[in-house]
Amino acid sequence: MRIHPKYIQIIGDAVIPLLGFFVWSWNIYFILLFYLLDLLVKEVVMHFKSNRIVKFQTEIGLKNTSSKNELKFRFLSSILLIFSLFVIHFALVVKDDDFNLLKELIDFWNYKDMGFAQGYILIPLVIVMGFMQYKNEFILPKLYENQSLDFIWKKHIKALIVLLSFSSLTFGILQFVKINDLILVIGVIGISSAYQFLEIRSQFLRK
Repeated sequence: MRIHPKYIQIIGDAVIPLLGFFVWSWNIYFILLFYLLDLLVKEVVMHFKSNRIVKFQTEIGLKNTSSKNELKFRFLSSILLIFSLFVIHFALVVKDDDFNLLKELIDFWNYKDMGFAQGYILIPLVIVMGFMQYKNEFILPKLYENQSLDFIWKKHIKALIVLLSFSSLTFGILQFVKINDLILVIGVIGISSAYQFLEIRSQFLRK
């Protein structure tokens, strides 16, 4: 039985943070920084997708069919992302009074497992993987020719709303309950994987 590549991608997205926590001794902050790096890459890629669709529509003389809401979508996406980052930051402060974002960023970059700082390998790897996915799944299949701006932005914004909702819920729970790192890690990976799985299933059902 052949497994769809997108399901393999879900597994792959979960493997690195799981290895980080159980093998490389990453803490919850490192796990979240990894996910946030991936989130930032996806945000940038979304703007590339939007630009490519507009460029294609302009090339074939359909400029007027471009979504009038594009700037609104770009703005809303940026606002949701910023709010999510703030909520996650404050949730971590509530969890640990000694949390220092700058220190965790530096520690994440300089963490050594094989004799060299992981930042020099992991961060470029996430960026390259994000843009390779953009090329292989959007540019090469020429999805920009049949996907609308409304469709791609609404799908992206929906994911950001889910992120903000989950982050806000976690922030609220941490006000009253102390949650250990293992539960938080499983929760973050589980929610992320479940959302990706449901999105893929919904795509199959629409076909």
